[in-house]
Amino acid sequence: MFEAFIAEERPVRFNGKGFVPGYQFEVLPALINGDVLNSVAVPLPVMFYGDSIAHLLLNLLSMADFKIPSIDYIHVKYTIVSSLGMMEGARFAQEITGNIELTDEEGKTTTDIGLIEGYKLLFDVGADAGADPLEIMDVTASTMDVAGEVYDSSTNTWRDEIYNLFKGEISGSNLLIGCRIQILPEHRKKGIGKKVIKDFYNNFIQGCGLFGIKCFPLQHEAGMLDDDDMNKTPLRGAMNYQNFEKNYDKACKQLCSYYKKLGFTPLSHNKEIMVINPSLKNRKFDAIKLE
Repeated sequence: MFEAFIAEERPVRFNGKGFVPGYQFEVLPALINGDVLNSVAVPLPVMFYGDSIAHLLLNLLSMADFKIPSIDYIHVKYTIVSSLGMMEGARFAQEITGNIELTDEEGKTTTDIGLIEGYKLLFDVGADAGADPLEIMDVTASTMDVAGEVYDSSTNTWRDEIYNLFKGEISGSNLLIGCRIQILPEHRKKGIGKKVIKDFYNNFIQGCGLFGIKCFPLQHEAGMLDDDDMNKTPLRGAMNYQNFEKNYDKACKQLCSYYKKLGFTPLSHNKEIMVINPSLKNRKFDAIKLE
């Protein structure tokens, strides 16, 4: 059931079986396009006036078992935490959290559907301040897992394995790390995850030589499946991790396969660590569209 209006703003209701006779209808030209005709969907409210062109659309509506789709807008609201004062390595590690939200046309949040978390390690600024790069890398276990495999704290530059992997073609001395992404079950398998990853990259890759992740299945994180875990957030409790793959090796292999399809390259000496080099053309990652 949906509601349309004629020129006099008198409502005419359609239920998929037919429409009220006695009026000539014409959909506004903006609505006569491939998307509308192919999907047999009408944005609401819709004004109808008078001409035969509407007969095609209305006949399609009367014959089809259709639903009026809801229009969701996805926003990622980022928060960056930076430390001041004598915080050692933490001063040069930007903590980034992105709340993934469904919003209405006015940008007002209607539903929180997930989050993405990561860090941007500012090795260049740290070097100018005389900071120990190892302390920057070791801000959290997640940052150390990735940074320790790609960055050499003793020389304050990329490890030889990285230069060899990309044949020396790498520019930028900072490191962007994606630590976790969580999408609620009802919003999965819609391509949202890869779009959010691409959006995270677009917003924070500037000045970075690599974008890195560790393929670690979150269902295997300590305490993740404990019902009485004191650190459990509403989002974490709604993720249904108990339904995920319980075998770590299989889960890790699935996750690595997913990121490889997005365009990430595994390291030869640790295939659970995967990276994207922004200096190089990446056909798979470039193919991710945010529209």
